[in-house]
Amino acid sequence: YYQLRSAQDAQDDSFWSNKVSVKRSRSLDDTECDISLTRTEFTYSGKEKKPRVRVVYAGERLEKNKDYTVSYERNVKAGKKAMVRITGMGDYSGEVQIRFLIRKAEQKLSTEPLAIPLSGKAEAVETGQMGEITLQSSNKKVLKVKGQKLKALGFGTASITISAKATRNYKSAKAVVEAVVVPPSPVICSAQIVSARDDTISVRLKWKAKKSPDGFELQYTKALTFEKRTQ
Repeated sequence: YYQLRSAQDAQDDSFWSNKVSVKRSRSLDDTECDISLTRTEFTYSGKEKKPRVRVVYAGERLEKNKDYTVSYERNVKAGKKAMVRITGMGDYSGEVQIRFLIRKAEQKLSTEPLAIPLSGKAEAVETGQMGEITLQSSNKKVLKVKGQKLKALGFGTASITISAKATRNYKSAKAVVEAVVVPPSPVICSAQIVSARDDTISVRLKWKAKKSPDGFELQYTKALTFEKRTQ
């Protein structure tokens, strides 16, 4: 509390001014205030990371949205710049910023075998990679690497080493998959009933196809879905 009087009235105790009070504002950046996060490290998932905040002032636990508010910035992508902003309200003032870490996630490359058609064209390789990839073939006479694609040169198999580069949110990764060269799918050009007698129908098919090392397999059914079929 404070009151005031002039110096010439110092001998008279009746000339004081009105009394005023000043209450010290409590600030979140005071030494009496302790602010912590429930977690300071996360792994990237594509979703926001929101660690809970605990604020204690002079031994008293403060209440969110009554004594302070919380907001988050840059809290999705991997990096060291994710931040929580705690701002005082009500009886509390001041603002505190706390950074936390979002680590890069692992790239999970599929190791399922690859089937590359002998089509004369380079085929893209999809193994769930998040960034650019480099390829290495163990049998260049069967499968040749062309950039991020594979081109079949002949029937056979090869081991393909896939190296995926790191990205903003994912670590680098490496996997080895087995690849087999298969003939391209044939194309049926025409289908003609040659004869029909009782329950027997003869059909003549004409198709275009490149050479197959094992011949061809024919399936037929009465339903377009091919759920019940004969081969």
